Amino acid sequence: MCASQMHRRPRRSRFARHGFTLVELLVVIVIIGILIALLLPAVQAARSSARAAHCANNLHQVGTAFNRYIAQKGRVPGWSTVLNNMDTYLEGQEAAIYRCPEATQSISYGANPCIHRILDEADKVVVLDAKETQVQFEYTSSDDWMAAVDPRHRGMLNVLFFDGRVERKSPADINPYSASEVFDPLKANWRPRRGGCYVCNVSPPPPGPGYVNGLLGHYRNGINDFAGPPDAVRVDANLRYPFGTGHACEASPQNQYWKPPGIGTVHSVVWSGQIYFERNETYKFYMSFDDATLAISDGVTVLNVMGHAWSNCMIYVGSIDPPCGWVDFVVTNVNYDGPSQVRLQWESPSTPRQDIPTQYLRTVAP
Repeated sequence: MCASQMHRRPRRSRFARHGFTLVELLVVIVIIGILIALLLPAVQAARSSARAAHCANNLHQVGTAFNRYIAQKGRVPGWSTVLNNMDTYLEGQEAAIYRCPEATQSISYGANPCIHRILDEADKVVVLDAKETQVQFEYTSSDDWMAAVDPRHRGMLNVLFFDGRVERKSPADINPYSASEVFDPLKANWRPRRGGCYVCNVSPPPPGPGYVNGLLGHYRNGINDFAGPPDAVRVDANLRYPFGTGHACEASPQNQYWKPPGIGTVHSVVWSGQIYFERNETYKFYMSFDDATLAISDGVTVLNVMGHAWSNCMIYVGSIDPPCGWVDFVVTNVNYDGPSQVRLQWESPSTPRQDIPTQYLRTVAP
């Protein structure tokens, strides 16, 4: 082989690979960026839809628990119970169910403060996306209502209705201040047909004309005649009549002979009047008594321990979800023998356990 052939450069194959030029790389990067920009909103929308569906599923579970409560208790729970005390009826962890994944604050849902007054009204709002736990719909304004709700799902709200369905609604669809000639959300979606839901968080007003603070007690000798004329009538400031000095149930001295003159050991008493509730929340009543008692609030039985059931220092507990304002209240107590005793206390999420203050009780002046 000659020298010229030995030093000849090898021929490059026409199939040899060329490297990318800078321009080509930039073009590819721009194309990828455009594709990402086109796909990102779709991905974000899909994620947002998934979070909205998760939120709606939370409300479905709350609705299931809500209906279980009604089936078991025979009454509709108050807003505070729906948002705080439904763990017995929920299928998952309560904390997780009450947390919307789209929420940016600690409160995810708010409730209709008048739930407990709703009858079988399918289109009434129970719970919805909100920034406040109570979504007031009267004695407020459209701006305040809009500030209370939270349309966090692309401007829409997840709403649980009384019949258990969950729908995504525009705030304008259920704004109680957006009534038109053909549709009034206040009546259709918020206000109970039977009314009875008042402004909350207001201290009790004076008892009013014809009323006095306290409960009216009708005392009768014997234990079987609750309808006959009373043997004594007295307005009692509260139901704080313990056994008396030295009794094991009492730590402080009290007068055990609290019955009116002329009333014997075996007797019954019916206290009647009204009790004032400041808030739409669950109230617990604690009652000790001797020997049997029955307490009814707004037609709902709070405690029913009739029959010879000497309490022997036991405390019986009942709860209700009342409306705000003055509510009818009746307590019947029977004493078969020995010293008489009765004590009624209350407690709520915003009220520590205590004897019911006199200003929260009123009755028709005798």
